[in-house]
Amino acid sequence: MPSCARGSVRVKHGETVRTGTPLGRVGMSGDAEFPHLHFIVREHGQAVDPFAYLARPGQCGGGQSLWATSAELAQSYMAGEVINTGFAAGPVTMEAVQDQGDVQQPQPTRQSPVLVAFVQSIGLEAGDVQVLTLMGPDGAILAENKAEPLERNKAQWVMYIGKKRGPGAWPAGHYVARYQLFRVNRLVIVRRFGISLN
Repeated sequence: MPSCARGSVRVKHGETVRTGTPLGRVGMSGDAEFPHLHFIVREHGQAVDPFAYLARPGQCGGGQSLWATSAELAQSYMAGEVINTGFAAGPVTMEAVQDQGDVQQPQPTRQSPVLVAFVQSIGLEAGDVQVLTLMGPDGAILAENKAEPLERNKAQWVMYIGKKRGPGAWPAGHYVARYQLFRVNRLVIVRRFGISLN
């Protein structure tokens, strides 16, 4: 399990484990784009799909899940998810979002020269179109970024949009950002988030 956190593996090769036994902690290694765990389920030496056990080769939607019903993974896999949103007082990077999440430093104030809204998404697919809109306290659109369709699948993506402050301070009030993800011309994700500047 090369993508486990270093030194976190709690089991040994060949050991029998029961449902719920911690195996280790998810980590990140090599050229991974985000923390994850790679594992293989085998039966009699052959790899099996734990989401579609006993499905015929090439069959879509067949077989049965091996996941316990209490596990979130028992549900159908859904590609595309927002894992982080927030605001910053300047441009953001993937590293900053991964390290600081929604609490970017310094936090925006009414005196910040720029107000930036950002979204971190995972499981994006080629052709996905993302739109990020920033609105002021009065509901007026301050900025909007409609990205070109993705050329290829993306395990992880950070999108942001910013607006420079005009003369004087930012107006006091609640600023809202809206993220939309369109897949095959269908809206599949909408996420709204905000920040109050007083």
